[in-house]
Amino acid sequence: MPGLEKRKTPLSDHLHDVFQSWTGDYLFSSNGYTTLFEDCELLCSLAYISIGTSKEDLQQATSGATGRSFAWCPMGRVSWDGQTRRRIMEGWARP
Repeated sequence: MPGLEKRKTPLSDHLHDVFQSWTGDYLFSSNGYTTLFEDCELLCSLAYISIGTSKEDLQQATSGATGRSFAWCPMGRVSWDGQTRRRIMEGWARP
């Protein structure tokens, strides 16, 4: 992506900016937009895992039997934006 070569997540950053300009009339604050965007990215990551990874593979990954303790999925901006990720995870943890 031209101009985004040094970014960690160039496509995600580009989509964040494009969608933000499209939704400017619908949202009250830009801070709220970033949280919504990254919330959607996390939900898409979970969807990817649920479609592309079997229950057995997830159990093996989390048990450490394969030498790793994770299952790969695309993450986007939320992979490096810890402040927003914490807000989202705290919101998901509330009953």
